[in-house]
Amino acid sequence: MPAFLSHTPLTDESVGADLLIVPVTSSAGDLPRRLGRLGRGVVDATIRAIDLGDFEPSTGRKLLVHSRGFERFPRILLVGLGAPADRTPAGVRKVFIAAAKDPVLENVDSVVVLSDSALGSGRELSQNVTAAVDGLAHGTYRWSAATTPKGPRPGRFAFLGETRTAARVESGVERGRVLASAVSLARTLANEPANRMSPAQLADRARTAAKKAGLTARVLGKAALVRERCEGILTVGGGSAREPRLIVLEYDPGASGSGLAPIALVGKGLVFDTGGLNIKPGSSMGEMKFDKCGACVVIGAMSAIAELAPPFPVVAVVPAVENSISGESYRPGDVIGSRSGKTIEVLNTDAEGRIVLADGLDYAVTKYSPRAVIDVATLTGAAYHALGDHACPLIGNDDGLVERLHSAGEAVGEPVWRLPLWDAYRRDVDTPNADVRNTGAGGAGSIAGAAFLERFVGDVPWAHLDIANVSRDRRDPKIGATGFGVRLLVESLMSWPRPRRRGRAGRRTKRP
Repeated sequence: MPAFLSHTPLTDESVGADLLIVPVTSSAGDLPRRLGRLGRGVVDATIRAIDLGDFEPSTGRKLLVHSRGFERFPRILLVGLGAPADRTPAGVRKVFIAAAKDPVLENVDSVVVLSDSALGSGRELSQNVTAAVDGLAHGTYRWSAATTPKGPRPGRFAFLGETRTAARVESGVERGRVLASAVSLARTLANEPANRMSPAQLADRARTAAKKAGLTARVLGKAALVRERCEGILTVGGGSAREPRLIVLEYDPGASGSGLAPIALVGKGLVFDTGGLNIKPGSSMGEMKFDKCGACVVIGAMSAIAELAPPFPVVAVVPAVENSISGESYRPGDVIGSRSGKTIEVLNTDAEGRIVLADGLDYAVTKYSPRAVIDVATLTGAAYHALGDHACPLIGNDDGLVERLHSAGEAVGEPVWRLPLWDAYRRDVDTPNADVRNTGAGGAGSIAGAAFLERFVGDVPWAHLDIANVSRDRRDPKIGATGFGVRLLVESLMSWPRPRRRGRAGRRTKRP
């Protein structure tokens, strides 16, 4: 990830860079004032481009211009933010992602971003600087399996602004750096191919991330999973020579959080999914390294939580498993147990994620008595058919928790859309042969998956994010994993009110 430097005073005439990014709102008449201290060539080149009609500051528009002579900033990238009234952190992030993907950034080493009134004032300025940092990091992210990957281009970003706003800009840069690092971690873990990311290797990477962030990490191997009666995890992982793991990460705020019930995050960590005996089509098999994206999102979010430090505990539970095929594989028609004691009728071995999540959810609920639990999973292809790649299905049993996640998604540009969970859908996973079946009786695959998971959370407020449709970029395979969900989880947790000690929050959903 590039280096992001804190605030640099606008009055420092020694500051220069290969490229200057200038955000422009529809009130572009103040550009001469804003740019006056950056050099006559910068002002002339910018104003001339606008006067000629080559650039107008609607959202997402951009234009590269060049200043004359030996200016401090030989290249200037104008980026449009639209009307000041419509400026939001989510919109700013999108604009800076687009700016980061401009071809000129492949040819420069250093970039300065003008962080002044165009990005707002007060708290808004800080939030939009955070969004700009996040967008630039996201847009410049590159993953490569090469042994000698190229370094990031550009390698350094600085933010240039008024001295009086230095504290706001510095705060925004630091928070943006934390978020960008967490998203980058999630994307990198998800992009790793299965031959380099077994359950044990994912556990090792999670331990490393936890140590760096100051989290407590524990990993349960096969013997511990047997003692914990995690039959769902062991059954799904039984067809692979690479044994499953259960990864547990804990954030402890110290004395300030003593006695407070935690928020629990549970992430699906299928390091590779063949579909089991219900084998997947060969055309989509190569994408199945992305079936661990839920786990990667949760691990990334925890790394950010450790740095941003909410005043209550947070715990993450990640079952890491490979669903492979061998003589030890489970079969369609099997009836298996689970950590909760509930039995599961397996009708499709490719609906394995919910089985391992059942054990992960039960572990989180019974070990930690959380006041809320949120699971993140690439659970169903039906998510794409329901919402395309523009929003993530959200299903839950608690209105307050669902609304919190919805609001957080809107704030950070990771939209979610609630799907219903009526009793009719709950009955779709009933079976006379066991306590629950792992497929629905008909359509509504995303809802059926959630109806299954709900059986394993008891009365705890719970929400399920099915990120299968947004976890990777289907339009540009070079991008790979998107990290969708990291920002959403972090925003929802950091805006969460301080909990009552071992209390519950939100109101239960009426079940029709």
